[in-house]
Amino acid sequence: MASKKPSTTILILAATLILCLAFTFYLTLIFTSKVSQVNLQIYSGKLLKEENLTKVKILNVPFFYQKPWFCSEASASMVLAYFGYNLTQDEINSLGYDKFENMLPLLSNYLGKCYYASLSIKELKDEIDDGKPVMIRIRVNSYLHTIVVVGYDENYLYVHDPAIGAYLKCKPEKLLEVWKPTGFKAIIIVDSKVKES
Repeated sequence: MASKKPSTTILILAATLILCLAFTFYLTLIFTSKVSQVNLQIYSGKLLKEENLTKVKILNVPFFYQKPWFCSEASASMVLAYFGYNLTQDEINSLGYDKFENMLPLLSNYLGKCYYASLSIKELKDEIDDGKPVMIRIRVNSYLHTIVVVGYDENYLYVHDPAIGAYLKCKPEKLLEVWKPTGFKAIIIVDSKVKES
């Protein structure tokens, strides 16, 4: 009686699949760590609870760490959650909104009128004063990345970076360095419809 052996083709396909998955995992780790390492260079620490917050304008925006390659989805999820809409980054991605450049229809559907703009630091602060967090597109070396500006004081802007953490301190001049290559891209929320309970 002959023993049954898996065919060579199946073994080759299985080995190829395992190698592809391992390579994808490796690339994801490399990309995420490179973006995180480079992004850390633009931040000056984190806003601490014990700091004097009387001169700080901060929006209470929920923070979510991004899944690999999901910085725009995670940033949109934070902004939507701030206004009471709970969509995960996976849900946002599965709806076809997978990068900063195509987030307007999604955000407009929930929040009302939104548009792309190029902003100055003063205009960015004006949006925060109006109670609106701002998604911005930055370029760090060759990587495009999306973050959310959630506050400011006289020395810093405060940023939710989905690859690194919440309420990160960023000097305006440091932000300008990585924001300028994208043309100071930002998403402005005009109507900011808060979800009714």
